[in-house]
Formats: sequence, structure tokens, C-alpha cells
Amino acid sequence: MPSSQAHSPELPEREVAMTHTIAIVESDPLSRNQCVAVLTRRGYRVKSYLDRTAALAGIWIKPPDLVIVNVSLESEPEGGFDLCRQLQQIAPDLPVVFLTDRSSDLDRISGLRMNAWDYLITPVSAEVLTERMRWILHTHNLTKQHKRGSSRIHCGALEADPEQQIITWQERSIRMTVTEYLLTIALVRQPGKLKSYDGLMQCTRQPLVERNTISSHIRRIRQKFLEIDPDFNSIVTIPGVGYKWADSGPLQSDDRQRCQTTPLTHSIWRPLESRYGRR
Repeated sequence: MPSSQAHSPELPEREVAMTHTIAIVESDPLSRNQCVAVLTRRGYRVKSYLDRTAALAGIWIKPPDLVIVNVSLESEPEGGFDLCRQLQQIAPDLPVVFLTDRSSDLDRISGLRMNAWDYLITPVSAEVLTERMRWILHTHNLTKQHKRGSSRIHCGALEADPEQQIITWQERSIRMTVTEYLLTIALVRQPGKLKSYDGLMQCTRQPLVERNTISSHIRRIRQKFLEIDPDFNSIVTIPGVGYKWADSGPLQSDDRQRCQTTPLTHSIWRPLESRYGRR
């Protein structure tokens, strides 16, 4: 958990931090108390929970603005992963951050593919931890403001509500994960325009995404539309390049050439410091 270092002077964002509540789910009392102390000192309201059951009950009653969770909880080696999945169902917009000593690539990839906003491996300094929380909350607030200012999206038989993240096709609602929704909207916003794999990777908000992951998401999205409309064919595959949302016009002639020369810079995890101030 946060390493014991002399803490720096209070950040100028302290007054802003006081408007946010962070939930900490950690079974180890020492680690949990350290996190609470660090975040409280920086002005956050903090709720702490010992295990998954207590966390679910507390978050259901009063959702925080962000959740920090260890992968291992009490007698559940994968309790943090299970909690993240459950939170996706009850509060899909709630940012979740893993803070854990589980450092294998498999664990990191598993956490990030659950749409966690970050996966931090302990020990982490108090300065890094609080800066990551500040950045995530700031980015999440900007996203919510953008949604509130966005109007409904209409494209043929499709209608999307950016605020509620709901998509309907032929006036029937389609249940989607956050990633599936983001990918669908990325295609629908520019019908007939090719969206490269690299462009779709950026849209997922996930730092570690591969081509086959995008393809798997698109297959599931197609299947959900087909369950409502067996004649659905609006998502067009451009082999080796990407996808587009079909319209009456052909694929633009410069799309294929441009996408073939686009470097896949977003398929890797960018260093922490290079992401501050972005989005």
C-alpha cells in the first residue's frame, strides 16, 4: 500500500478533493489504515470496507465517486475482481482502481480488461497515489459533463442516449457493457467512415488493448443487434484495417491508405507521467 514517506505540502486541489468520496476495499488493517490516512490528509472523504460483501452493501446505499480495491479480499483470492464485475452491473460509470501486490501480467491484464481505470502495484508512494486519484476524478468529471451536454444520437433505426449510455435499435433497448457502448458510438457518430483498429483502441478508454480484443467486442455487439434484428448488417468489416457503420455511400477512397499507415501507438500502456493532463 502507500509507502511511508514524508508527505509533501497539501496540494492546491484539496478544496476540490473535499467534494469527492473514495471507497477503499482492503482486508489488511495496516494497508487499509494507511490508505485512509493518506487520502484523508489530502482532503478526500473516505469510506473503508473489510470485504466484498460489506463494500457492495455500502456502495449500493451511497455510491462513492471512486473505488480502490485489492485483488485479494479476506478468503477470496479473486474477491477484488468479483467486486469489480458486480460494480459494473450496478454502477457502470463508477471508476474502479486496483491497488495490490499482485504484479503478474495476467492479473494486470485481467483488471484492465474489466474496465478498471488503473492497476497500481504496491508499494506506491502517497504522492503517486493521490495524483492518480486526482487525475482519474478530474477526467471522470469531464466525461460526465460532456455526457450531460450531449444530445441524443440518431442513425437510422438506432438511437443512443449518451447520458444514460443506452442504445436502442428499432425502438428496442440493447444491454451493452461500457466498452461495447463506446465502440458502437465511435462507429455510429460517423456512418460510412472507416474506423481503424487504432482508432477503436483509443475509444475504449483502456490502456492495454489488442486487435483481437476489439474484434471480440465487435462480434458480441453484432450478436446483440442480431438478436433483435436477424437482418442487421450495419457493422461492416474492412479486413485487416478496421470497421465502419454502413450508410448508403461507399467506403471513402483515402480511408484504407490512411489506416494502413497509422501507427498502433495506443496498443501499449503509456507511462504514468505522460498521461497527466491528457483527455
